[in-house]
Amino acid sequence: MGGQKVLKRLVYRDNAAIRTMLELEGDFMALLRSGEMPGPDGTRSSHEALLAEFAHVAAKPIRATKEIEREMREIRILDEGIKARKAQIEKRKQRVQAFMGEASDLISRHDEPLAYWRWRKDTRVNTTALKAKRNDIWHKFAETKDVRRFTIE
Repeated sequence: MGGQKVLKRLVYRDNAAIRTMLELEGDFMALLRSGEMPGPDGTRSSHEALLAEFAHVAAKPIRATKEIEREMREIRILDEGIKARKAQIEKRKQRVQAFMGEASDLISRHDEPLAYWRWRKDTRVNTTALKAKRNDIWHKFAETKDVRRFTIE
C-alpha cells in the first residue's frame, strides 16, 4: 500500500496493563504540572539530583575503554563513508540540476515526479551589520533573496 509494508497483529485486551498505563500516565502528568524532572533511575527526584548524577561528565575527562576506542574508530570510519557518499550525492544532484536548467519539476518517462527545484524566498540575518549595530533591531538588517530548493521525491 503506497510503498508501505502492511503488518497485521492481533492484540488482546489486558485490563491490568491498561490500569498500569493509566497510573503511569497520571504520574507523568503530575510531573509535567509540577515542572519536576523524572530521576535518572526511574524515581521522581528533583532537577538538582539529575544534575548531580551527571556532574562528573563536565568536571573531568574520562579514559576510554578498549571497547569505546573501537567504537570511536568505527564512528570515524562511518563518518568518512558518509562524507564520501554525500560528496557523490552532491555531484549527482549537480548533474541533475544542470540537466533541469530552468525547469522546476523533473518527471520520469512515465510521468512520475522525480524531483522539484523551485524558487522560494529565503530571509537571513546579515550578521556583519548586526554586529556593527547591536542596539538596533535585527530585522532592519535582514536580507531577502530568491533561492531555489532542490527536493527529491
